[in-house]
Amino acid sequence: MKWFILLLAISSNAFASILIKKGVSESSFGNKVNLTEYFVMFLNYSIFSGIVFYFISFVSYAIALSVLPLNVVHPVTTSGAILLVLVSSCLFFDEKVSSSMIIGFAFIIAGVFLVTKGSH
Repeated sequence: MKWFILLLAISSNAFASILIKKGVSESSFGNKVNLTEYFVMFLNYSIFSGIVFYFISFVSYAIALSVLPLNVVHPVTTSGAILLVLVSSCLFFDEKVSSSMIIGFAFIIAGVFLVTKGSH
């Protein structure tokens, strides 16, 4: 169950980022954003949903911290969210991924593996 909670924290964090990116992509935000536009952006369904998913991520993260060590939860959650966002940005937003980004992510995964293996 503790790993399911960790997976929920990872996926809800990544999903929140994706929804907020979708929301700001649909909006008319530019370089000249005034205070009123900041409040109006919360009416955007995607942005509001992203905030809800960040809340779910926070609660799941806190629960995961109650049953797993911080030095495991944080790197696994962060790298998992990075992977999901990386893949999703390619699939949904046609963002490009370079070979150096892939190599960098491989180093992140290797580092997280070493950190989590060393925590036992």
